[in-house]
This record gives sequence, structure tokens and C-alpha cells, in this order.
Amino acid sequence: MKWRLYIRRFVPGAFLLICFYFLLSVLLLFFPANHTNIQTLQKQNRIYLFHDLAHTEIIIPANTLLPDLQTKLTPYIPNITKGYLAFSYGDQNFMFHTPRWKDISLFITLKALFLNTPAVIRVGHYTAIRKDTSVVPLKLSKKELNALQNAILNSFTTYQNHFIYLHSPLSSYGFYYFRAKQPYNLFYTCNTWSGEMLRHTHLKVSYWTPLAREVVFHFLK
Repeated sequence: MKWRLYIRRFVPGAFLLICFYFLLSVLLLFFPANHTNIQTLQKQNRIYLFHDLAHTEIIIPANTLLPDLQTKLTPYIPNITKGYLAFSYGDQNFMFHTPRWKDISLFITLKALFLNTPAVIRVGHYTAIRKDTSVVPLKLSKKELNALQNAILNSFTTYQNHFIYLHSPLSSYGFYYFRAKQPYNLFYTCNTWSGEMLRHTHLKVSYWTPLAREVVFHFLK
């Protein structure tokens, strides 16, 4: 039957593509864009990098936000000058309908990976930082912190100089969602975005970080 022939042709090619995808991402870890994680006295600004098996967030103390970033977020986030702001990126449909990993939909996941789908910047507002191995503290100079925040700022889509806020079923979880410039796909994932943002600092980060472990690889002791 024709469908069996198609499967026999498709499966080996898909398997080779997946192997190449993961192999390339691992190989690039040994050729990072920046080559040092040196912490000096000038690096007195602390940020945090959250990671789990699949996702990463860049967490910045609220009292260090750039004025432009703070101004654009203030209409949506109460008490924005207190606590911490966690920035992450993802497929809009996935983030809106997957509050927990057990809620993952195979259809939504495959669509997000293999199509250019609309993406969002998710901003979480935390009162404190978790004290476990899922959070990695990093130190930046003032210049590096500003470069990081400008990169995050420029990843939002704007209309008339305002962020485009999106109402989500998960807003009650303390997250705020905004339209992102870059569409989501297999080659530009939530972790690719995190790695791209961090490359604007002098921290050691791979050129391509499609997986969460690869974002934090050079920071783990």
C-alpha cells in the first residue's frame, strides 16, 4: 500500500534529521559565542536563570529594570518596582493551554515545532527567588545588564510604542503575555530565545541553544 511506502521513506529521514538536530546543538556547546564567565568586581548586578527539563526563564530584579522596559510593562503589572520579573518566550497556543506539563497536547506541540507559529513573551512577577538547583545566579556588569534588557525589550512586538498585551486563560497564574516579534519553530524555541538574549552579555553561551540544558550548560558547577 502507498501509505506504507511513504512511512518507510519518511521514518528514516525523520530519524536522521532528529539525530542531526541534537548532535549539532551538542557540538556547538564546545564553540560558544563568548568564551568566559569571569566574575569581576565590576559585575555587581545579579540576575537569575531558571531551568527545568524543557524551559528557561531569565529573571531580573524589578528595581534594576531599564526605564523604557519598566514604563511599557507598568500598565499591566501591579507593583512592578518590587520583586523580580521573569522573562521567557514560547509558542502562544502552547503557553495559553499548557499550565502544567501533564496538560501537554501532542497536536499543539507538533504544530509549534514544525510550523512558524505566533509566539509570546511571558512575563512572570515573583516576590522571591526559589532556593534550589533549578535557579542559577549570574553576575553582570551594569553595561551587560543594560545590553541584556535592551535585547529583551527589542524582542517584543510594539504598536504605537506600546507592547501588545494578550489576554490569556492563565493570567490568574501571575503571568502576563505579550506578542513577540520572532515566530516560534523547531529552530527558534523558548531556549533559543534565552540563549540569544544571554549572548548580549559577556557570559559563555552557545551559538544555538534549542534545549534548556544547553542554555545553562556553561553555568553549572
